[in-house]
Amino acid sequence: MKKITALPVLVMLIVLATESPGDARHIEVGIKVGYLFLSGTGSFFDALEETTRNDPFFEDAGVVKFNGFSTEVETIWNVRPGLQISGTVGFFRKSLDLGFRSPSFSLTDTYTLTAFPILGSVKYRWMGDTTRPASPIVPYVGGGVSIYPFVLELDDQTLGINQVLFLTPDILTETLSNGGVGLGVHVLGGIEIVIHPRISLLVEDRFTFFGETELEEFNDQSIGLSGNQVNGGILFKF
Repeated sequence: MKKITALPVLVMLIVLATESPGDARHIEVGIKVGYLFLSGTGSFFDALEETTRNDPFFEDAGVVKFNGFSTEVETIWNVRPGLQISGTVGFFRKSLDLGFRSPSFSLTDTYTLTAFPILGSVKYRWMGDTTRPASPIVPYVGGGVSIYPFVLELDDQTLGINQVLFLTPDILTETLSNGGVGLGVHVLGGIEIVIHPRISLLVEDRFTFFGETELEEFNDQSIGLSGNQVNGGILFKF
């Protein structure tokens, strides 16, 4: 955690130390932390919810959607005033535990979704009236294509009570893993808050739409990675 916190501070010091008043800032680098609200579409989520809904021994899986935090690094190129193109790479990992408890045995399923989002975007940043002093708050909108290589893993542990020697539990474990690639499109909007000619804060909302990807290792069920992500971060201008 200390290394993650120190990285933006180190970059900020480098940017300030190399500042020259006449420089044209063609490249910007953003470091962002976000929270993903996954929509939870596909037969994978439907099967979890259906299995647990009417069984009193199962924990309810109706809200199992892998919502969680992500980190991203974005590189932005200013191709002309107000028009930008950017490339983003990120990391997302979320684990969920689903349990079954009965008098004779217990079951714990741990599902882990790991994704490495790759995004290409085109943005329009509102420049405002160039005859007036620049506003410290700059809105922007954009969109583009998204590629999400991901891995879904299941660690299953069953603890059974031996009916004859009930003090001796039987422990069975099973692991499944299935990789895939989600392909989709996204739209975004946000504001840039300028705190220095070379440093800004970012607040951004992005919705990404994906089709469903088949999971061969999970009985050919499908999973959709569509969802909304709220990001906040810091932008460095070189």
